[in-house]
Parts: sequence; structure tokens; C-alpha cells
Amino acid sequence: MAFQLPVLGTAAGGTTEIVVNGTTGLLHPAGKEGVTTLAKHIVKLATHVERRLTIGKRGYERVKERFLEHHMAERIGEVLKEVLRKSKIRSSKHL
Repeated sequence: MAFQLPVLGTAAGGTTEIVVNGTTGLLHPAGKEGVTTLAKHIVKLATHVERRLTIGKRGYERVKERFLEHHMAERIGEVLKEVLRKSKIRSSKHL
């Protein structure tokens, strides 16, 4: 997505948190069940230039909105603050 290209990925795990199916990329089922869908997606993007470009641009916008270094630093900082907060609560219960 950072290179303004559409993403093809499995509809499983973290991919579904990053790729918006039909908007920033195309998702297919994991494993053998997804082979036919993946092939269709490849053909679709290869033959529909405008759609390929649009999906690529939308993916790039999503990267700029959510996944740049400062975004990730903020998220990591929030997680660390929460861990410390919970640690303090647990520590105070053991006193």
C-alpha cells in the first residue's frame, strides 16, 4: 500500500486489520479454498487499470492516515502506558 499498489492478501489474521477489502486491496480465503479467488483478483487487477490505480491510491491514503512512524509510535506509547497502569494496579493490590 505504501507504494500505491493494491494489496492481495488472505482474509485472515492481521491482514484484515490492515487491508480494507475492495477499497485498499482484495482479500481471498486462506489455503487451497482461496486459490481460485486469488486468481480472479489477479486477473481483475491486471485487466482493470482504473480500478487497480484507485485501489492503490486508497491504500496509500490509508498508510498515510494510520501506519506512518508517528502513528505507530503513538499506538505503541498507548500500549506501554496501559501496561504500566495495570502493573501499578496489580502492585498496589499486593501491598
